[in-house]
Amino acid sequence: MAYGILSAIAHTLAGAALGGWLGGPLGLLVGAALGLLPGMIFGRAIASTRVYRPDVKGFLLFVVDHTWSLPNTVVGAIYLGPHLAAGHSLDEATSRHSCRLN
Repeated sequence: MAYGILSAIAHTLAGAALGGWLGGPLGLLVGAALGLLPGMIFGRAIASTRVYRPDVKGFLLFVVDHTWSLPNTVVGAIYLGPHLAAGHSLDEATSRHSCRLN
């Protein structure tokens, strides 16, 4: 659960930073809102499937995915949303502790 919340926060902050850089205060608000949506979807997905192990290695892999690899994570989150909306499901057994969603 904590990883999911932290992921949503990271996506929101990244959207806010990019929006603020591109569009000032209004861009910051728009960017935060646009970052929150994929952040919530991805956060819920990683929390429900327990993608990251609850140990130091899992935490470090989460940090990598949400720092220098955040652009890849955001693209994956945006890709995930329409697939879940279309009725596709996640494979919890394969995703668990694998550091990737299947």
